[in-house]
Amino acid sequence: MGCKLKPLDDQEGLNYIVNNWAYTRPGTKEYTKKMLESLPSSGVYMNSQTVSSIMLNATGLLGMLYTSKEHRGKSLAKFATQFLMKQMGVNGLPIASAVEQHNGPSNRFHLKAGLKYSHECDYIYNNLKDF
Repeated sequence: MGCKLKPLDDQEGLNYIVNNWAYTRPGTKEYTKKMLESLPSSGVYMNSQTVSSIMLNATGLLGMLYTSKEHRGKSLAKFATQFLMKQMGVNGLPIASAVEQHNGPSNRFHLKAGLKYSHECDYIYNNLKDF
């Protein structure tokens, strides 16, 4: 299996995330484009096609992780995550992620990727436009 790890390509990476991420909604493309232009990201490429990706979100957390169904179980998401964490370290960025405490698969993945629990917290997101 020949694959390449590198930052996400602006257009290919953008399309991959927008077309595959489970939480895509109106505005995701613009949001993701801005993040790709200014923050570290990571992608696994096979035959010049993105097959796994992860990037930082606007809060500085690892996020938007996705691996194509036909490539799951090959540790590609772990490799992409570890590559991104190395980029973050080189750039002096704190390495952080957030996982819902009852999401067992995601918690296990984060531990396998080398992350450790630091604390539990609750988030409340408030969008004043909704009021």
